[in-house]
Amino acid sequence: MYDGLSLPPKDGVTYRVYHVLKRLSARTDVDIRIYLTDRGWMPYERILQEGFDCKIFPADWLFKSPEKIAAILIEDKIDILHILNSHSLIPFFGFELAKLANTKLVCDMHDVDYHLYTTLGKNIETIEEAKELQKIVGEACSHIFVMSSFDIPMLHQIGIAQEKITYSPNGVDIYEGDVQKKASKEILFIGNMNYEPNKEAVESLINEIAPKVLAEHQDARFIIIGRASSELNTHSSHRIQFLGEVDNITPYLLNATIGIAPLKSGSGMKVKMLTYASHALPVLGTPTALMGYNENPGFIVENDIPSVTCRLIELLKDPQSLPTRGQSGRAYAREYFSWDSIIRNIASQYDRIFLDDRKAFIPEVKRDGDKVCIGTRSYPLPMFMQEKRFSNSTPIQEACVSLRGTQRRDTAS
Repeated sequence: MYDGLSLPPKDGVTYRVYHVLKRLSARTDVDIRIYLTDRGWMPYERILQEGFDCKIFPADWLFKSPEKIAAILIEDKIDILHILNSHSLIPFFGFELAKLANTKLVCDMHDVDYHLYTTLGKNIETIEEAKELQKIVGEACSHIFVMSSFDIPMLHQIGIAQEKITYSPNGVDIYEGDVQKKASKEILFIGNMNYEPNKEAVESLINEIAPKVLAEHQDARFIIIGRASSELNTHSSHRIQFLGEVDNITPYLLNATIGIAPLKSGSGMKVKMLTYASHALPVLGTPTALMGYNENPGFIVENDIPSVTCRLIELLKDPQSLPTRGQSGRAYAREYFSWDSIIRNIASQYDRIFLDDRKAFIPEVKRDGDKVCIGTRSYPLPMFMQEKRFSNSTPIQEACVSLRGTQRRDTAS
């Protein structure tokens, strides 16, 4: 189940969701049912073209009418409810759905939130609150998938049993076309800049990295792709271009010289690294950006922003070395991040969860506006859910719609 899918995927989470759903639904060894929400941008025709078999219902049902969704889960005889959204959303609808439909609950933990908030310099109360909520979700789930192996000991440290955590990295489809790089000096950044670590990285790029690089390389240019605020867009110029969201990033990846990720904060595995590498683009970033990846000639790690800046200047002075670095990164991505092996592992975990008679204890929750109450504590709606695109969304359909490959029909209201 996923709330808020957009196609084509334009950020790391929806990229993973799209590929996991598409590949799981094609398997014959596990019976997969896909449930999506309509927030006003549901690409019905694209989903039909992709061949998804799924049911789509208004997003409000998650928060206001969970019994309608639970009835669908019961009718479909669901045993395991795997919610692919951020774990911080699960208390708002996942707990109640799992209870009403009597299913086991499984989640993806894309970040270790207390570590993320620590790197962002949040106050201790926010960090402790994140730690408590992630532990509650972890204890209520029968199994958890994490994208970075570094996350497992951090989650175990807050009390989540290690045996219920599986390392399941993001995968990548390797671009197999011609990747002969042009003689340009284009530095590419991709990411959703509503996500604070990405916003912070782009601010460093604009204010610290670009001025020094452009002073040394008059023919260099920075290309920034992804959702960005109007404030960031005011910095767009001929040499630092903000392109916003684009449906097809392949031409930009093929034309670029280096993919950059100057992240100073964050947690989990960054999909943009694989996206760069899959197109034979050398990757330059900080340890935070390259967490979960092994350093190799195509994945270049520098400890801080000044070091990233100096290394970028030097790399652009040696353009002959960059195609070889890019090919090394692509070979690494192909060997270690195959979607086939990742999906096979997820399916095998489903088998294990199904055969396990134990069911985790799911706590009682109460909704209070944009907060959820668990015991004596209340927790706020995640920040990304308060974005305008979520808070002002209106579904295209007011009923539950079933899509069957190339057909659709309304099934409930």
